[in-house]
Amino acid sequence: MVEPTEDRAVSVRALVAVGAVQVTGALILNTMPAIVGALTRSGRLDSSMAGYLIGIDLASQVAGTILFLRHGRSFPWHMTLTSGIVLMAVGNALSCLGSTSAALFATRLIAGTGAGVVRAACLVAFARARDPARAIAGLNAAQVLSQGMAFATFGWLTSSVGWFGPYLALSIVALGGLGTSFWWPKLEHSSPIRSRSFAFGWSGSLCLVAVFMYFAAQSAIWAFAEAIGTGANQSTTHITYALECTTLAGIAATPVVFALSSRLTVRQGLVSGLTVTLVGLYLLTVNLGFGPFALGLSLFNFAWCLTTPFEFAVAAVADKQGNTAAAFSASDGLGLATGPAIAGLLITQHRALTLEVLAALFTMLSIALFAFASRLHERPVYAEGSDSVTPSAPGPL
Repeated sequence: MVEPTEDRAVSVRALVAVGAVQVTGALILNTMPAIVGALTRSGRLDSSMAGYLIGIDLASQVAGTILFLRHGRSFPWHMTLTSGIVLMAVGNALSCLGSTSAALFATRLIAGTGAGVVRAACLVAFARARDPARAIAGLNAAQVLSQGMAFATFGWLTSSVGWFGPYLALSIVALGGLGTSFWWPKLEHSSPIRSRSFAFGWSGSLCLVAVFMYFAAQSAIWAFAEAIGTGANQSTTHITYALECTTLAGIAATPVVFALSSRLTVRQGLVSGLTVTLVGLYLLTVNLGFGPFALGLSLFNFAWCLTTPFEFAVAAVADKQGNTAAAFSASDGLGLATGPAIAGLLITQHRALTLEVLAALFTMLSIALFAFASRLHERPVYAEGSDSVTPSAPGPL
């Protein structure tokens, strides 16, 4: 793919269209708690099999990303994205007919692979935005809102349609994404990319390692927020209130990114997010009552939503092929799966303080890797696009 110039940046209208498609791909994992709840309550799956289902959905999305990197560049971008949407819709529709656990798992492989292709292809477009940090911040806000809407409706669908109601809805929503194809940007791929589908370079490789470490650390804390609150002598009601506050804090991060991305370098944005994260983790450790606990959890989620757009801004310019940005969702997905597994062992055998200290260390190391990766690039990496800061290459849920 040729280097983008200022007039090749993806327009806001095109980003909105592609973002709508990206949201549908992310819904498969974002709404997993509601889907698993419907399956277990109906008796379709027990808890252990539900765990396998989550693993299959996650692994198939990683496989979809690899499929995009390996073969997706051999076809026109519109065709690749359309194929991913169709796979996602067909897989979700077939899941409604799964009469056995094996059949359901097979259909989840199809849907998840399609979602992986969709998310990777969409991130290619988002990396071509004039300001990747702002673009991803807006996408994150849209995903939070869509997740909330899905949680509000999936319960009704399950009770009125059946256990397969959420899958039917995901299939219809996926097909609806094809209606935005008129506004999709035109992205071309050059021959060198086809022959080097996994070329990340040093900068890109460091980015993907940093993404994995960062999301593993964040998900480790997030998955056991209730256990941390219980260890801090918080009641179930107070923990619920604190979690509700984190949703508002996460949404509040979007306007902050919009306001700061044109004023800060990416490295300054990363350090700012790291600082807020460390303050939040500290408040979770001091055990001073509900106020500090709720504030610490809110700051933690706010920093997560604040930092991720700047991380993607580094990935967007990490390699000329745009492979790093395309693989961003796969790397963060692996981190999201690994973090809770490690945290479960730590919080069982040790106190929550050990988990919080380890999460802080992993977060600091990941931010250091992002900062170093941005320095490896031949030009300084900024969030705002101009001649001196325009991403030099096309290319997280």
